[in-house]
Amino acid sequence: MSSRKLLVILLAMVFIIGAVGSARASSDYVGDFTTAYPGSATSSFSCSICHTSEPTRNPYGAAWRSANYNFTTIESQDSDGDGATNIVEINAGTNPGSATSKPTTPTPVACTDYTYSAWSACGANGQQSRTVTANTPSGCTGTPSTFAVLTQACTPMSSGMMPMPTSQMMFLYDPTTDPVIGSAPEDSIPMGVGSVAVGGGMLTIHAEIGQFQMPMDIYFALYAPLVDPFNIYLINQAGDLQPVSMGMSPWITDVTSIDEMPFGADIPTSMLPEGTYYLGLMATPAGSNMETYYFWVTNFIIQ
Repeated sequence: MSSRKLLVILLAMVFIIGAVGSARASSDYVGDFTTAYPGSATSSFSCSICHTSEPTRNPYGAAWRSANYNFTTIESQDSDGDGATNIVEINAGTNPGSATSKPTTPTPVACTDYTYSAWSACGANGQQSRTVTANTPSGCTGTPSTFAVLTQACTPMSSGMMPMPTSQMMFLYDPTTDPVIGSAPEDSIPMGVGSVAVGGGMLTIHAEIGQFQMPMDIYFALYAPLVDPFNIYLINQAGDLQPVSMGMSPWITDVTSIDEMPFGADIPTSMLPEGTYYLGLMATPAGSNMETYYFWVTNFIIQ
């Protein structure tokens, strides 16, 4: 065999081996990428994730090589300079090695309304105020077309009228036979339980609160750990008990006072399972998210 023919054969073998090795290496690298980001649609770009054409690397491929073939190390970089970091592109399924492939910019959402703080206490001038805490919907841009309502007329508190809550306040008290109306939340005992409070045999849950300055939503809770240790129950507007896990449902809405017996009068304690029963009554400004409230808690024991 002539030396020239042998040289041609050797060169052909080197070319074939090199091509196969390069294709295998590229395939392995794509596999490594898919393993690192198994849910990313970027894998569909295959070799062009790291190459413009074999064996030339694009900016992402060059950065990956410089990082000792560690994808995580270069996630925060913007290798192709298109304004989106590598990890943002990978999460979006675009190519971090091509400036022409980048995530679409979401259309800005215009602000349409406001989120407010709670109303202040009513002033002697018959006005109360609040502040804007944020615009809605979340992440919106611009200013709503309507003006924020920051003041409103109110009725100044008169003698015996309970002020509106300005924080989250809780009051614990021992069981009493009858509710006691007070002009301040700390002086009020809004739940009486009947003769069981003094060792008698009858239960009468009576909820009564005097006049509030503004309308309130009322929540009534019951917890009996020896009967059901896993659930706290609320009375809903239909008068039924539902677990808190089903949502916070008010008992009575938009009222300035209450005088109710949610379970009726004179229930013989002999009809009830033994144990300690806890009652909770919350009053919060009507329509609010319970940012401010009064919460009274008492209990009674069935023996």
